Amino acid sequence: MGWAIYINRNPGGLQWSDFKGVERQQAMAYALNSEGLQLYHAKNDAYAIKKFEEAIEHYAYGELYFNYCNSLSNVPRLEDAIAAYKIALQLSYDHAELIYYNLACAYSRMKLAKEGFENLALAINRGYNAYQYIESDPDMQFLRSQSNWRLEIESLKPENIEINEKAVTGKITFPTERSPYFTVLCSTGIYINYSQGCTPGYSRGTWSLHNSDLMLTPTESCYAKGSGRSMAAATCSIFEKYEIQPCEVSTGKPEVTLEKNALQRLVKGTKKDMWAPEFAAGVIEPKQCNPNFQPGSLADFTVQ
Repeated sequence: MGWAIYINRNPGGLQWSDFKGVERQQAMAYALNSEGLQLYHAKNDAYAIKKFEEAIEHYAYGELYFNYCNSLSNVPRLEDAIAAYKIALQLSYDHAELIYYNLACAYSRMKLAKEGFENLALAINRGYNAYQYIESDPDMQFLRSQSNWRLEIESLKPENIEINEKAVTGKITFPTERSPYFTVLCSTGIYINYSQGCTPGYSRGTWSLHNSDLMLTPTESCYAKGSGRSMAAATCSIFEKYEIQPCEVSTGKPEVTLEKNALQRLVKGTKKDMWAPEFAAGVIEPKQCNPNFQPGSLADFTVQ
């Protein structure tokens, strides 16, 4: 995976300051990908793989890796295909739902039911909805043979609930083995992440809906500074005292936290297991929901 990320950022091993060189490397990768795709459609996967691998030496990108994975799966080099599909995700291939579905197929062919169902759930949560095809796809035969197939596939189908900003404004509780953590989606467009941990504090940013997926963009991290003697607790250290300190700017990229189908189940209250998140609408919004809020006392580091 490290090589793929490197060659994606440095086509042909070049720096982006060498614009002409980078363009040549990308053009060669695109041309080789097209040749490989033609061989794939001609069911000549062995030669297609060679073309795709040659293309990757020039420039790695999501569509190229997705095509490469499909040929690897046909050979079949299923373990290599699974690893390559995960790289395609890292390279931001446009159709993640197809990657997750193909991963589910690969795991089904390897007779790994748990991993197969997990990736099928991810595919459906990202918008894969060819349910009739799932019921007849030869690659899904092993999963369909499982006694819990009908229960699983029906539970994965999306709930018919409209997702909009008003519907999802509220508090989400994410259970963990020790203590839960929480995400508050404020009506101001601010989100707050916090837990009932040892150090007072929270992180926050902005939230939005993108194609009905919940997307969070972090902007700052605000935690009190511990000082003095410390005492070990179950999961962290509790300090003798805490002091206020300025919030730190976060530079993380926007990330999808809950896909559309998972968000629909959350809002409806469909809880599949004890570890599934829970949603509460109409909560009193904490003061940290104010976009201009900055902690000025230790009490301000606690979300209430």
